[in-house]
Amino acid sequence: MFCGRRRRFWIVGVPVGCDPPGKNVAFSDAAPLAAGIVAVALNPPLTGPNVPVEDPLGETVIDVEDEPGRGVGDGVGDAVGVAVAGGPDGVEEEPPPPPQPATRAAAAQITMPSRNERWNANTKAPPETCFSFVRQPAEPALTGGCRTGPESDCMSKLRVGIVGSGFGGTVHAPAYELHPRFEVVAIASPTNAERVARERNIPHAFRSAQAMLDGVELDVVSVASPPFDHHPSVMAALAAGKHILCEKPFALTLAQAEEMLAAAEGAGVAHALAFEFRYVPAVVALKELIDNGHLGALREIEVSRLSRELLERNTSRARSWWFSREQGGGVANSVMPHFFDLANHLAGRTPRATHGLLRTANPRRADADGAFESTVADGAFAYVDYGDGLIARISNDSTTVIDSTTAGVHGEHRSAIANGTFFGDLTLFAIAEDEQDELAVKPSPHAKHGAIHPNLPFFLPLLDAFAERIDLDAPGVPTFADGLTAQQSLEAIGYGA
Repeated sequence: MFCGRRRRFWIVGVPVGCDPPGKNVAFSDAAPLAAGIVAVALNPPLTGPNVPVEDPLGETVIDVEDEPGRGVGDGVGDAVGVAVAGGPDGVEEEPPPPPQPATRAAAAQITMPSRNERWNANTKAPPETCFSFVRQPAEPALTGGCRTGPESDCMSKLRVGIVGSGFGGTVHAPAYELHPRFEVVAIASPTNAERVARERNIPHAFRSAQAMLDGVELDVVSVASPPFDHHPSVMAALAAGKHILCEKPFALTLAQAEEMLAAAEGAGVAHALAFEFRYVPAVVALKELIDNGHLGALREIEVSRLSRELLERNTSRARSWWFSREQGGGVANSVMPHFFDLANHLAGRTPRATHGLLRTANPRRADADGAFESTVADGAFAYVDYGDGLIARISNDSTTVIDSTTAGVHGEHRSAIANGTFFGDLTLFAIAEDEQDELAVKPSPHAKHGAIHPNLPFFLPLLDAFAERIDLDAPGVPTFADGLTAQQSLEAIGYGA
C-alpha cells in the first residue's frame, strides 16, 4: 500500500521520429489548466525554434499538436500524448483551450513546427527516412511507404503470403488487409487454408509454404504457423529471397534460431519478429520514461502475468500441439518470448545471463473428448541479469484464480508500473517515496480494431516499422536478432525440443 499523496497526471509527448528524441516528459505540481490537462515542465528546457514561453506566473505551458499526417508507430508522440475524451463515433476531439483568468496573462500555446520546418530552420534538407502521411479525421493513416520531397508518390503494394491459418487468419490477415502498404494474396495451411481464404477473400490457398512460394508471386512471407513449422517455412522463404516476418517463439531450439538469423542476413532481405507488445501505449510510455531519465538509475524490470487459463478444472483448451513439449507448446511458447523481449527492449541491451525454470503443476488435462496428458509447462519463472546493477524478473503462472498483467520498471528516483488484465487495458502509475501518480496514456489510434482481435491495435504499428524496414532499411522493427536473444533466454529456462 502506498501511503503518500495520490495525484493524477497527463503525460505530454513531444513528437519525435526524424528528430533526435529529447527529454520531453517531466512531472510538475502545477494546477490543472483545463479538464484533464496539467502544465508540464520540460527537463531540460528545449532550445531552438520549439522553446516554450513562460507565463507571468512562471508556469511553462505547452499545447502539443500532432503534426498533420504523422504516421502511427514512428514516434512516442503517437502513443503518449494529451489524452482527450473521444467524440462522436470514436473520433478524438481536440482538448479545449486552458481557461484565461483575469489575473493571468494568456498562456503560451506552442504548436510544434512541422518536421520539415524544423529541419529547414537548421538549414538542413529533410532526411530521407522522413515519411509524409495523411492523417484521417477518425484514425491516423498508417505508414504507406511514401517519401517526402520529389519522390512523394506511394509505392505499389507488397504482396503477402501467410503461413498458418490460426493466428495467421485471426491477426496477420486482417492486420495486413488494414495496412495500405500490404496486400494479402495467399495463405498456406495443411488443414484450413481454403476456409480462411474464403472467409477473408484471399485469392490463393495452398497446403504448404513451399507450394505457396512455387504457385504465386510474393514479396513478403508472414509465418504464423505453430513453432515446429517456423524453421522449414522461414528457410524456404529465405531461399526464395522474400522479406519475412515470423511469429514467436522464433524457433524450437537455439540452433534453429541461429541458422535462420544467419540465412536472413545472407539473403539480404528485411526480417522481423512479431513482438507487437513493444507497441502497447503503456509500454511506449515506460520506454520514454526510462530513456528520458525520469526514473533515475534503473535497477529492476518486471514483466509478469497471472491467469486462470491452465487451472486443472479449466477444460476450455482442447488437446493439440499446444500441449506437446516436442512441438513447442505451453506458456513458454505463448507469452515468455514476448516477456523476454519486453524486458530486453526496456533495458536497452541484451542480457548477460538468464536463470529460471519451467513448472508443470497440472499434467493431467481434460477436454470434451476426455482426459489427456500434457508435457508442457503451465508456469515459467526467470531472473535476467543485464549487468550494471540491473536485473529483470519475468514470469507467467497460468494456474491462479486471477487475471493480471504487469510491466514495471524500478529506478532509484521513481518506479513506473503498468497493470491490468492484459496488455490492452493497462493503467500506468509513477511511484516515488511519498507519492503515487496515475499517468494517463493516449490510447492506440487503432483501438477500435481490438474488436477484431485484441492484438491488432499493436500489430498495426509493428507493420508500420516492418514496411519502413523493407522500403528504407530503417531500424526500429524487432528483428531475427531480437528473436535469437529471446531464444537464448528461453533455452536457459528449459524451453526447447
